[in-house]
Amino acid sequence: MARRNQHTLAQLEALIIDAAELILRHDGVKALTVRRVALEIGYTVGSLYMVFESMECLIARLKQRAWERLSQALTMVSANETNEITAFLRAWAEAYWHFAQQERHAFLMLFEQRGGANDWCDAARRDALSSPLAAVLRRHHPGLTSDAALYAARAYWCAVHGACHLALTDRLSSADTVTLLNHYAACFSACEVFVPDAANCQR
Repeated sequence: MARRNQHTLAQLEALIIDAAELILRHDGVKALTVRRVALEIGYTVGSLYMVFESMECLIARLKQRAWERLSQALTMVSANETNEITAFLRAWAEAYWHFAQQERHAFLMLFEQRGGANDWCDAARRDALSSPLAAVLRRHHPGLTSDAALYAARAYWCAVHGACHLALTDRLSSADTVTLLNHYAACFSACEVFVPDAANCQR
C-alpha cells in the first residue's frame, strides 16, 4: 500500500480522479465508492478525504471534466462550420452521439443525477450548448429573432439528446438513432419547427 508521503496532494488528487474515471467508464456511477477508489490507488479511505470532502464532491469533479469533454467536442464542430447548415447540424448531432456512445456512463451521470452540487445540467450550461447553435441558425435564417433562434436551438438539443438517451437506455436502436438525427438535422436546417414566442417560454 502506498504511503501518504509518496505523493503530493496534487498528485494524489490526480490519482483519485484517474481511478474514479476508470471505474466510471467500466462499471458506472453506482460502482463509485470511496472504498473502491482507495483500493484502486492503494491508499486508505482517510487519504481520499484529505483531498475530497465527500463522494459528492468527487462526482461533481467528474461531471465537470465530462462536461468539458462534451463541450470541447461540440466546440470543434462549431469551429469547423460549413456553409451548408444541414451538414453542420448533422455533424453537431454526430459529435453528441459519439460522446454518448464512447462515454456512456459519464453521459448518463451528467444528465440522470439531479440535485445539489451534482445537478450539473443547469440553465446556464444548457444555454452554453444551445447558444452556438442559435448563432448558426440566425446566420442562415436572418429573419429569426435572437430569442426564437435560441428556442429553436434548445429544441434541437432536446431532440438530439432525447434520441441519444433513448438509445443508451436500450429503448431505441443505434440504426434508428442515426436515422432520427439525420431527420432532425434536415428539419431544423430548414427551420421546419414551430417556434413560439421564446420570451414567454420557460427554460
